[in-house]
Amino acid sequence: MHCLIGEQIIAIIVLLTISTHRKSPAVLSKNEWDACGKPLGTWDALWVVRLALDIWLSVWRWSRERTKRLQDER
Repeated sequence: MHCLIGEQIIAIIVLLTISTHRKSPAVLSKNEWDACGKPLGTWDALWVVRLALDIWLSVWRWSRERTKRLQDER
């Protein structure tokens, strides 16, 4: 699970970097970010929120399981 989180962080950074620096094949005077008719910023923001929630839930689950394990050892 933690490997997937790291890969997602890298993917978000790479996609944002590529889309803002690469020329659009459809509109040569713009980069891909500006030429795209879809709200890329909104989609990336949602992806970041989803990733943050995933990280928080992973930590919460680990903490809950650790607490249970420590109580069972007593």
